[in-house]
Amino acid sequence: MSRQLLKLRNAGSLLSRRNNPLGSLKNTRTLASQSDSHQHEQHNFPVEDFSGGFWKGTVLVIGGAFLWSKLDDVVMSKSEQHPITRFIERLMTPEQVWKDINQRELQMVADYVEQSFILKEDVRPRFRALRYPEMFERASPHALVTGDQADLSDLVIKGHRY
Repeated sequence: MSRQLLKLRNAGSLLSRRNNPLGSLKNTRTLASQSDSHQHEQHNFPVEDFSGGFWKGTVLVIGGAFLWSKLDDVVMSKSEQHPITRFIERLMTPEQVWKDINQRELQMVADYVEQSFILKEDVRPRFRALRYPEMFERASPHALVTGDQADLSDLVIKGHRY
């Protein structure tokens, strides 16, 4: 478009805006719809049906679960123990081995506790040195010095009043 034509169009939109504000929106819409700046591209969308990967996986999982249940019934009717259980038991350590290990550990703990009690009883008593060893002689009724002890035979202890 030429510049003069654009100026005329802009002037027309200004005139219509003063008179009718909605008219300018109409002009703008027509101009935008008439522009050829983008070409209409053909979009090819995938076909939407149940043949996608998700639906195939779902059908396989459901079918596998159904077949597994039927196979499990057939296998269990022939033997008392399931094959998976037998396989796990074959890989596991036997029960008797664990019982022996536990008994050994229990015996070791019992021995440790017994030794610790023996060692605790064997502690030397604390030595208390007396400053005045003649105190032992004062306790004897035969070595009393006059005036060292009071006669407490008639002493009566009364309760406290609170």
